[in-house]
Amino acid sequence: MHVPKLPLALFRQAEAFFAAVYEKHQAEAVVLLLANPVLGEWRIEVPRQQIRDGSLHVAYDPASVTAPAGFQVFGTIHSHAGAKAFHSSTDDHDEVCSDGLHITIGNLGEPVRSYAVRWMICGQAFTASLEDVVESSPLPPVDPTWLGKVEVLSAPPEDSLWAGTPGCGAPAPGLDFDIPPDMADEYEEYMFEAHQRFVDHIPSPR
Repeated sequence: MHVPKLPLALFRQAEAFFAAVYEKHQAEAVVLLLANPVLGEWRIEVPRQQIRDGSLHVAYDPASVTAPAGFQVFGTIHSHAGAKAFHSSTDDHDEVCSDGLHITIGNLGEPVRSYAVRWMICGQAFTASLEDVVESSPLPPVDPTWLGKVEVLSAPPEDSLWAGTPGCGAPAPGLDFDIPPDMADEYEEYMFEAHQRFVDHIPSPR
C-alpha cells in the first residue's frame, strides 16, 4: 500500500464524531477516508447520512462528498454504536466494491471501545490491526530520577522456597478481593503469570 498510516489526531477526530452521534441518537455514523498517495496524506469527509434513533445501520450518499484534487475515496470508518466492533454482513455488502481501508468502532458507550480493521482490495478482505493502520503517539521522556527509585531485588535463597523441585513452596501472590467480580479471572491470570516470571528468575536447585 502506497499510503501512510492514519494520523492519530485524524482518527480520534472521527471517533469523537461517532461518540457525539451515539450520545445524541444511540445510532451509527460513518465518515469517508480520502487518500492522496502522491502526497502521502489522508483526509476524512462526512457524507450526508440518514439514521434512526437506536438504529444499528446508517445509509449514506458517497456522491455528497467532492474529493479535493489528488485525493480519492479509499475506505471508510463507521461506528457500531453500543455494539461490539466486527465486520457484519451489511459491512461486507457495503465494502466489497469499495477498495481501501475500512475501520469499525464499537462499544461507544463504554470506557474502552472495540475496533475491527481490514483492507478491502478487489473484493478480497485482508484483516489488519489498529496498530497496523493508525499512528501511535510516542511516550514522553521519563525523568531519570524516577528510574533511580526502582530497586531490583535478587532472588531469595532457593532453600527458603522449595524442597526438591523448582517453584515448590513458592507462595503464589494473594488475590485482592476488592477487585470487581467480573475482573477476577483476568486479575488471577495476571498474578499467576507474574508469579511464574518470579519463579523463572530463581536459580534451579542442584
